[in-house]
Amino acid sequence: QSQSSVVLAGSSVGSSDPTRTIPNEVAIIEGELVAARVAELLGIDFLPLRARALSSSETDVITITVASTDAETTAIIANAYIQAYIDVKNEQKLEGITDAIEAVQGQISDLQEQIDELEAQIGDSDEDDAAALETRARFLLSQQDSYRQTLDQIQLEASLSRPAAQVVVPASVPTQPIEPRPFRTAMLALVIGAILGLAGVFLLDYFDQSIKRPEDLAPASERQPLLALVPFMPEREARPLAMSAPNHPAVEAYRGLRTNLQFLGLEYDIKVIQITS
Repeated sequence: QSQSSVVLAGSSVGSSDPTRTIPNEVAIIEGELVAARVAELLGIDFLPLRARALSSSETDVITITVASTDAETTAIIANAYIQAYIDVKNEQKLEGITDAIEAVQGQISDLQEQIDELEAQIGDSDEDDAAALETRARFLLSQQDSYRQTLDQIQLEASLSRPAAQVVVPASVPTQPIEPRPFRTAMLALVIGAILGLAGVFLLDYFDQSIKRPEDLAPASERQPLLALVPFMPEREARPLAMSAPNHPAVEAYRGLRTNLQFLGLEYDIKVIQITS
């Protein structure tokens, strides 16, 4: 990827709405007119790459960026875009000045025709009419002088005006590619993987309906009381656990279950007990 920068001259940014001027210039750079001029400068019929124009709201600098798999091509096209844009803007500026000069010269010529016509009428008129015609002629001459001053001002500004844009930083052949970037790609993959992993764990936990804690029994038993929680015993001896280890937590749990059933029987007529895991 190659980049080149261009700064707009004051005459190019003198719009009544500066917030719209720079975006308009960006649109011109990325438009078909400049692209056609780039192809003309490079001597090709079709432009394989298009440039992107980026601007800052704080400056009048526009950066032109071209990306390609060939480093030299990016620099050539980026610089061609700069030159094409400057040529187009200078031509538009010259065209505007020429139109303004032609418009003022046309007004001067029209006034001169009216003055000549009045002078011809003055020679054929009596004294009273001649005085009125001379007053009219002097008024037209003052208007003509005003247009001549305007013409001189336009020509002076045209001779002193700067180019519509100037190159700030020409594009150079890049030494490093923008893609691929293994380290950035690896870090991005790591972050995305971590996010997806956490999301997967959350979803598994959210949709897991198995009972792992006493609190999980509340929705499963429809708010029925928990009578006992018996710990898991992976190994069993030949003798009952109540004889081999009377103080074992499992033995105490069964004793608690027995006591709870006895108390529950005082309130309800228990006929069926369901045991599940």
